[in-house]
Amino acid sequence: MQYTLPILLMLFLGIAQYHVPQEKLQTNQNIVAANVQPNSIPSKIPPYQNPSLQKFCLPNFLYPQSSLLFENNKNALIESANDISSVADWYTNQLQNQNYSITNTVQNTTNGNSAFLLGGEKNNLSISIALNNTGSKTSIFLEVNQC
Repeated sequence: MQYTLPILLMLFLGIAQYHVPQEKLQTNQNIVAANVQPNSIPSKIPPYQNPSLQKFCLPNFLYPQSSLLFENNKNALIESANDISSVADWYTNQLQNQNYSITNTVQNTTNGNSAFLLGGEKNNLSISIALNNTGSKTSIFLEVNQC
């Protein structure tokens, strides 16, 4: 009984292939055989002209004990196993050490989840740092207005 469905399926597939006339594959324009490729596929695919990936333009703001999840030239999303207060302290020190004026500091804790927002400016360049801690990981989102 347990082999009935696979046997029926094999029989059906075998019959379906057997009943397709070979001349249909050769004469009908609407049916394309599996081994025929269209003429429009180029024999050589040109290389991508700019293969470099966009990197976050302020790499010194990538938290050292973290995993990079996403980056482009103006944004980065990273994750760390360190607690949010250690990460926030590191970013505050990083802004001060690089002569950014700290423009925004907001901290909020609700139901054990913490969020921390930090902003800095220097020479028309502003950076926003958003930290979020849920569970054992701290998510870090970085955004700059220009590079």
